[in-house]
Amino acid sequence: MEKKKGFQMPHTYIIIFGVILFAALLTVFIPLGKYDTKEITYMQNGVEKTRTVLDPESFQYILDENGNKVTKVAPLFGTEDFGGQGDQSSSDLRNRRLWRSGNFKLCIRGYDRRR
Repeated sequence: MEKKKGFQMPHTYIIIFGVILFAALLTVFIPLGKYDTKEITYMQNGVEKTRTVLDPESFQYILDENGNKVTKVAPLFGTEDFGGQGDQSSSDLRNRRLWRSGNFKLCIRGYDRRR
């Protein structure tokens, strides 16, 4: 009689990838929003200091020209242009792809050795 296998916990990388993928998928449904900032002044060790913090009462959704809430899909692989941020030159993209593929190969090699 063959013994049934119980639940086997997936590899750590699979769990992390799943959490990242789930968070990225949530960006399709959750609209963009922003907070205003304000300056606060406080005393620390007899010295007056100023700090910029978020105003918790100032949250507002970002709306398009029609008044609809805006959603924006998060970049999954880091090569997508997300609001014009970052350098997207061809050498920069090539270097990131090489770095990711090398790390992926190391992860797979390490995973295969544990079996």
